[in-house]
Amino acid sequence: MKRRSNKTPYLYLGENTLLSTADIVGIFDLDTSTLSDDTRRFLSAHNGVSQAVSSELPKGFVLTRGDRVFFTQLSSETLAGRMRKAAEEQ
Repeated sequence: MKRRSNKTPYLYLGENTLLSTADIVGIFDLDTSTLSDDTRRFLSAHNGVSQAVSSELPKGFVLTRGDRVFFTQLSSETLAGRMRKAAEEQ
């Protein structure tokens, strides 16, 4: 029987950046989501509250509470998989 932890899991975005999974609103693929004009406008408007996790070309981004945006070199599939694993270990 698995014991459930009371600790909030964290998602590793790369380059020593961790986010509490409780703060994550969504994980998005940069290639497909930026096809939408709405997403491009949203990201442009949040330029001051966005952070690049790495100097590498970003593949995805994570939106958190408070409308912070983290661009990461990891794909949305990789991040979603890590999020699922963190939830299962909970």
